[in-house]
Amino acid sequence: MPNKRPANLMLNCLFQGKMMRQIFVMLTAMVYAFPAFASCSGPSPFDALPQNTQAELRHISNQVPYANGILWQAEKNGVTSYIVGTMHVSDPRLHKVMQALDPHLRDIDHLFLEMTAKDEVAFMGHLTRHPETYLITTGPSLVDRLGETHWQRLLVRLNDMGMPGFMAARYQPWFLGLVLSVPPCMLEEKRKGRHGLDRRIEQQVFDRDITTSSLDTTETLLEILASDPIDRQVEQFQQSLSLGISESAGIESVIAHYFAEETQLAWEYAAFNAYELAGPENAEYVTTTLEEMHQALVVHRNTLWLEKLSPALSATPSLVAVGALHLPGDAGILSGLKQQGFTITRLPIPKPAIAD
Repeated sequence: MPNKRPANLMLNCLFQGKMMRQIFVMLTAMVYAFPAFASCSGPSPFDALPQNTQAELRHISNQVPYANGILWQAEKNGVTSYIVGTMHVSDPRLHKVMQALDPHLRDIDHLFLEMTAKDEVAFMGHLTRHPETYLITTGPSLVDRLGETHWQRLLVRLNDMGMPGFMAARYQPWFLGLVLSVPPCMLEEKRKGRHGLDRRIEQQVFDRDITTSSLDTTETLLEILASDPIDRQVEQFQQSLSLGISESAGIESVIAHYFAEETQLAWEYAAFNAYELAGPENAEYVTTTLEEMHQALVVHRNTLWLEKLSPALSATPSLVAVGALHLPGDAGILSGLKQQGFTITRLPIPKPAIAD
């Protein structure tokens, strides 16, 4: 099991420090499948970069296996399955992706999601039954643990989000970070009953004779998110708070990259932005944080998922719908399946349809 520090750093702290919050807002929509007041639409900050910088980031991105594409076919032993990279933010253009998926939904017998709606409810139920998992139930509150300077910095963010300080003071840092670091527009979309691609797919197959399974488990998620001792969580929280608090930005870019099917570019731009915002004096911290985040939230989960997916997809026509950033790279789902003897083929989604 990789070091849990990245999950606690990124999920608990990225919303505070300028570069920390920027990169998590950029990535949360495509990496993590938890439900998340303004619109998520708007101009992409990536487009404001100099052309040579954009070209360089695209070049770096394209060196990675399966850097582009969100819909794929995996075939082995005469069994054909499909893999789609999802976005956990609602967007009107997702119905075009659903249209591209629909013919394949008729051919599958099994749907794999990061976490089904039923299991997600069970996860939240587990937290409710075990408050010690996410609340500080003994000892000083978060106010005293963070110290006055860090708490005052945090209060700025709490006030922006409309969260009372007394409530936040009871939360363990990992959970407080998870609550505060999702973009507000995701919360508003959820409140209106609008869903990302994974839930739309699940609803589409609800009345069909299709088995639906979760790739994540409650135990695995808590191991990644909440296993660090409270003192370690506080230390990480303080470290990123010391970088300062800023407003979120960048969800527009991650959405734009998704619909352009530039999956890896979303990561490269987020990393670039992190280094730019942090400054050279924090470069080592950024590098360590990015590596640990990628290992815990992407590589480790992909490894566990492939243990289920490889035998299942060899025997049963299936659809795998997971956050799009799980697909590219040497440790991505697609490379993992290829190493297991699957033939991987990109399937087109017409650009005029997906872009309008």
